[in-house]
Amino acid sequence: MDRMLREDHHKVIKLLRDGIKYPEVMSVIEGNNPGDIFVDNINTPTTGLVWNQGMEGFYFIGDSKNKEFLEKINGFINNKIKIFLKKKHIDYFEFSGTTVDWEKTIEDIFSNRDLKSWGQLIYIFNGEDIKKSINKFRYDIHSLKDSSTNHQGYSNWRYYKTVLTSFWGSIDNLIDKGNCYYATDNNKIIGVCYSGFSTSETNTIGIETDRKYQQQSVGYNLAMKCIKEMLGEGKLPWWDCMDENVPSKNLAEKLGFIKKEEYICYKFSL
Repeated sequence: MDRMLREDHHKVIKLLRDGIKYPEVMSVIEGNNPGDIFVDNINTPTTGLVWNQGMEGFYFIGDSKNKEFLEKINGFINNKIKIFLKKKHIDYFEFSGTTVDWEKTIEDIFSNRDLKSWGQLIYIFNGEDIKKSINKFRYDIHSLKDSSTNHQGYSNWRYYKTVLTSFWGSIDNLIDKGNCYYATDNNKIIGVCYSGFSTSETNTIGIETDRKYQQQSVGYNLAMKCIKEMLGEGKLPWWDCMDENVPSKNLAEKLGFIKKEEYICYKFSL
């Protein structure tokens, strides 16, 4: 397999005709979020592997029955991908397929691995349930796009900068293409809601709340701000979480999201 140049990423669009069009995949193809694409043939790809930096994971796309690709994939992972991940200090291979057929293929070709799996849920926002205003909230909320607020002045900004740049490559890229609101208490950021990935149609939602401020509606109020901004930009908010993550599922439904898809995520050590 070969690694595509960024200007060639558009060639794999045709491989996403079926199955789930993950924003994590589309955002890399469209050049909004950092990532890489490996394919069986640069000029006429039929099967590929998309790496998303923010997720630190891969997505199998295209023909799940491509015999030549499947015969080589284990060797490719053991050699090229293992080196690729080692440079990023990652010692595991985490991935999903874009179709049910891929899930069947994955479980077959990696049957000799210590393959772990778990369920993931995708929620899509139901616009009819948008709230007109956020709940009463005791903390200040700021937009990262607001240049009048010095977000770099908060005591723990460095931590949140690391989180956000892992998805976007730079804060400027996030401000230009995504959405981000954060809540503060005195000189401390206590929570952030951001679009982890952006495509021409959807923006995903990610939330991180300081442990000391959980159960205080921080995530809810920040998410509502992000949702309203996304809708105003003509984007469909997208929520993805583990099936076993009950708090995340409950928050999604409270915000007005409805479950759309279920899929399986896999992982094995390298």
